[in-house]
Amino acid sequence: MPRTPRPLAMFAACAIGASCLALGPLTPATAAPPEPATPAAQGRAVPAGGVRINEVESNGGVPGDWIELFNASAAPADLSGVVVKDGDDSHAFVLPAGTMLAPGGFLVLDERDKTGVGDFDFGLGKDDHVRLFDSAGVLLDSVSWGPHAATTLGRTDAGEWRETSQDSKGTANVFAADPEAPGTPGAASSLRLSEVDSQPADWVELVNTGTEPLDIAGFELRDNSDDHSWRFPAGSTIAGGAYLVVDENSVGQIGGGTGLFSEAIGIGSADQIRLFDQTGGQLDDSGAWTAHAALDGDAAKATLARCAVSGGPFVLAHPTPGAANLCVTDSGEGGTEQPPLVTRVWPGSPSTTAIDTTPMFLEDSSGLDTQVTSDGVVLWAVDNGEGRFWKLNVAADGTAKIADGWADGKRARFQKDAANPRAAGPDTEGITAANDGFLYLASERDNSAKGVNFNAVLQIDPEAAGPDVVATVEWDLTGLLPQVSANLGIEAVEWVSDADLANKLVDVNTGAGYDPETYPLHGDGLFFVAVEDGGQVFAFALNSDGTAQRVAEVRPGLPGVMSLDYDTVLGGL
Repeated sequence: MPRTPRPLAMFAACAIGASCLALGPLTPATAAPPEPATPAAQGRAVPAGGVRINEVESNGGVPGDWIELFNASAAPADLSGVVVKDGDDSHAFVLPAGTMLAPGGFLVLDERDKTGVGDFDFGLGKDDHVRLFDSAGVLLDSVSWGPHAATTLGRTDAGEWRETSQDSKGTANVFAADPEAPGTPGAASSLRLSEVDSQPADWVELVNTGTEPLDIAGFELRDNSDDHSWRFPAGSTIAGGAYLVVDENSVGQIGGGTGLFSEAIGIGSADQIRLFDQTGGQLDDSGAWTAHAALDGDAAKATLARCAVSGGPFVLAHPTPGAANLCVTDSGEGGTEQPPLVTRVWPGSPSTTAIDTTPMFLEDSSGLDTQVTSDGVVLWAVDNGEGRFWKLNVAADGTAKIADGWADGKRARFQKDAANPRAAGPDTEGITAANDGFLYLASERDNSAKGVNFNAVLQIDPEAAGPDVVATVEWDLTGLLPQVSANLGIEAVEWVSDADLANKLVDVNTGAGYDPETYPLHGDGLFFVAVEDGGQVFAFALNSDGTAQRVAEVRPGLPGVMSLDYDTVLGGL
């Protein structure tokens, strides 16, 4: 992710109990101050009758992010040479000669996929923009936003920008009814998804978190496909504070007729459940999962549920259809309580030691890790522009110099690019040294396809002859992590030994304390990766056969996590 070049500095961890996060530099602060609130969207007016930006998908579209243009004029518009940019002037897509847009017509520009199909090659992030320029460089239209829209961001007939109620790619925008308008059931915001069972039976539990009964006739459940839809029939209500279970034999509306829930939706091992109001506005989402919930290998003993009635992530739970949820992390039957996250002020000096006082690296060296060796302390650094990494020797006074033979570093390569030295290579955002002699680099995308979300960890042999080093093993974690914009994926990776983790971390696959023997192919430690968008941290067992298993998730409560380090003395991440 492009950043202003800055001197590298030594960062320290704070100690936080058994499973914890340290997220600050060498200062007394334990967390950065909150960023100022950003308006949901600010649009620039365009001349009447012109071509304008009409709808934007910045997160989780198909095949990726997309931008929709609309010709509001009464004549065809020649878009030859028109330029579309995000918030970065270096990210520009020029519409080809001969591009015409009919009056009242829509034109959708897609982010390129891994195969190169699509239009623009950059992703849209949170706190981003879309700008439209004519061929002479004159700004025609623009829109900016803060957090990602839950659906898409669209322009109303009045020219205002609002979240849409559903994706309307290539067609007129659709918005939910005004919650202040007479007759609109504003209390529907108290309706939440509560628990989901995907095996051996399929059922979904909802809860009314309010005190008043809700009329939910016409409200809709979908899985991860918009074609799989089931609606509550006329007369459906849910009392205040009550739970309601929709199971395989529940009768509702399917299309223009009636049918069983099981005829519309079969909840799969890799799926999600979504809740919509009667206007098509999305109310809630379970989040996606990649395997049936199971305890001790038995799916009948487990569901996915929220631990708090008010909301939160879906985690492993004991089945409680129609009643309050019992997550495996709750104290009580069958569960192991997750130790609370407690931050401590760094006990050392508040000063920092600048290492890169004169340019030693490239423009964006965004990953650091220390390693204690028989020859002393080594500092590893990696640049995300081309996957180049360096070895530095650290003296007792904290000064560092590039190790002999490492002046130019070495360049990490994907296996697919082994015979193609001109390939752009991985966008490496993090680096960590395990105790097996290898380095592990975290990459959030392939720089040959910058607009595609591709999160991977690469095993690199630092002793291999340079200048290019091909990964010996690659773990693709994209499907096991939240789907985010291409430039907001993995930002850090850190290896922690099993000796420091055993029985100190709740394993979401078993509901018990982490037992290394559960993962016989993983080596002797877990890899923690941080996702920038959302600030989530996940622990993975990276197996020798190239497969990966997600073991745990930690939510530090920050909007983004940019670095991870484990303090072996104080026992904190």
